[in-house]
Amino acid sequence: MRVNSTPAEVPMDATPATKRFSFEPFAETAEYLAVNRAALSNLGRHISGAVRRMLDLATGVGTVVQLGREQIPALRQAMVVCVDASREAIVAGQRRLAAEPNLHWVQAFAQHLPLKGPFELTTFGNGIHNLSHEDKLLALKEVFRVSGPGGLLFFNSAFYEGTVVEGTEAFYRAKILRAVAELKQLGIPRSKEGRAEARNWLKPEEYAELVRAAGFEVVYLGQREVRVYREGWRLICEYADYAAGALHGYPVDIAAKVLSRAVVSVLDELGFVDEHGRRYIPRRWLEVIARKPPT
Repeated sequence: MRVNSTPAEVPMDATPATKRFSFEPFAETAEYLAVNRAALSNLGRHISGAVRRMLDLATGVGTVVQLGREQIPALRQAMVVCVDASREAIVAGQRRLAAEPNLHWVQAFAQHLPLKGPFELTTFGNGIHNLSHEDKLLALKEVFRVSGPGGLLFFNSAFYEGTVVEGTEAFYRAKILRAVAELKQLGIPRSKEGRAEARNWLKPEEYAELVRAAGFEVVYLGQREVRVYREGWRLICEYADYAAGALHGYPVDIAAKVLSRAVVSVLDELGFVDEHGRRYIPRRWLEVIARKPPT
């Protein structure tokens, strides 16, 4: 395996990241860890033998790498190349995984990997939905290129057609309407240039078609329902990219604060109640496992 020597490789003495990488708090919630732990445990059932070389795309704060080694014994001695487009994310991941051995960090885009391979496993946790349709296919083709014969690909997402559980649609509408009402009350203007981009969510089978178009064989396609509680919803609504998409046209920092307040009050009104009296809204995660043909 060869990692190209380029300025994109991030040194370990990089300046420590801060909580400004605002996906980090949500990535530490119990439900986020639980859904990824379960997904990776399922992935482990499709792995036979030790994995020597692993590629992790959209590494972020390192959740998939950390939980993968926890759940899958075959990964514990693997050399892992951790790739993310965000330098801030990489520095946060370096800090969080400082005690993990045999990790290499590269700042790059999934659709343009400065790598040669071959890798026996590629993971792409909670990130593929951020790419355009064209870039999704480019990224999958790049993974195919750097995968060895029989190499596995795993990815999951909570942003696809099917993620919204039947009966919870009113919750999603209400949190946006309440947030917009507060923004108007605060006198926060909406940019005239702000407009909603067409939602680029795919159906599970459409993801499967993309995977096949890249050359892989789909070996698992499933959905996992998870209860997301108050703190989880508050933190995801504070995530800048989520708030920018939900409240396009408004200043992102203000939108995130207002949306996080709105979602808490709406959850208290419309959320389901669990056996301990806690409010939640269920959401589905898509999971895909694919394999590069042996020859």
